[in-house]
Amino acid sequence: MTKAVILAVGDEVLTGEVVNTNGAYLSKSLDEIGIEILYQHVIADDAKVLSESFLNAFAIADIVITSGGMGPTKDDLTKETIAVSLETSMVLDPIAKQQMEELFKSRGYSMTDNNLSQCMLPLGSEALKNDNGTAPGIYWEIEGKVIIMLPGPPRELEPMFFNYTRERLLERTKKTFAEHYYMTCGFGESQMESELRSQIEETAAFRYNTYLTQSGVMVKAIAKAESWKQAHQIEAQYVDQFRRILGNSLYSERNEEIWVTAARYLMEQKITIASAESCTGGLFGAYLTKNPGISASYRGGVISYDNGIKEKILGVSHQTLSDYGAVSEQTAREMANGVRSRFATDIGVGITGIAGPGGETPEKPIGLVYICVNIKGVSAVTENHLIGNREMVQKRSMLKAFQMLCESLNSD
Repeated sequence: MTKAVILAVGDEVLTGEVVNTNGAYLSKSLDEIGIEILYQHVIADDAKVLSESFLNAFAIADIVITSGGMGPTKDDLTKETIAVSLETSMVLDPIAKQQMEELFKSRGYSMTDNNLSQCMLPLGSEALKNDNGTAPGIYWEIEGKVIIMLPGPPRELEPMFFNYTRERLLERTKKTFAEHYYMTCGFGESQMESELRSQIEETAAFRYNTYLTQSGVMVKAIAKAESWKQAHQIEAQYVDQFRRILGNSLYSERNEEIWVTAARYLMEQKITIASAESCTGGLFGAYLTKNPGISASYRGGVISYDNGIKEKILGVSHQTLSDYGAVSEQTAREMANGVRSRFATDIGVGITGIAGPGGETPEKPIGLVYICVNIKGVSAVTENHLIGNREMVQKRSMLKAFQMLCESLNSD
């Protein structure tokens, strides 16, 4: 496989003042097109350290990608340092200069000399257009390898990589592999690994690994062959085995988090939904509304932390609360049915539980959470015993609600 190294440049990244989300984005993007990442380094704004790190990477990788150090200030050293390291001079790129002049003119600003320095590129390289900032990127093929220098801000780096470098790199990989994603929720990674390894054997042409995601565990399976078609045929032979082993924990075979899957199902099937949350404090609704376009399906929600709100707004009966308590299967049912009725939706979701650190009783410990999904008047309720601190119980409750929702929607 084509091999790459990623170098993040900047004191602010090294000290943790800025989180290196670029590394995660680039690693995932490269992996998706069949490029193996050897390692990532975070480097200070120091020419000597950067030069040594770059030359080490250049010696062993087919592709070296840098992020940061492309701005107009004196500590932006990336392209000059790499040019010196490869004994190459810097030249003014007229196209980059014209684009920058037009950008400043359109914004009503005057371009300074240090901005002009951003248009200086290593001889033999080409500028990558920056659609969201001033610093051009650089694409440089030299000695049979590729060097890509990208600006640090993610809003500039991500579209620049996707729009102007991804397809060029894909052409270099001569893709002869097929991938399949199995996204799960509620299946522990160690248990999953044990189950899979005992039943599905890897070969020279087929391998798989497990990775933690925000939703749970992802299994990524890869088959390799002389052509993509042959690789796909190999990968397809294992699909039924993975589905059988992963069972109901499998919520999608696309590389997406569970709230994305849920939103996609809702919008594709033109189903409306509302939520009633107690212990999760609106977390279910917050994650559902991360999805663009979800307003077509999500009508809204009620955070019914107080029992009086459960009664007055959601219609949970006083008798239910008195006999069974706020944390009960019965209350979860009435919350889901009540919010579905009041918002006139196809689905109502009710979540009630004890997130801690207080509020537990011998009969109702911390982590006890009841979740109900009511679809057109038919309810499914689960009793969940979740572990962890308050935040973990809340998030696991939210994920379990999405898992129940996806299972219901996918079975229709």
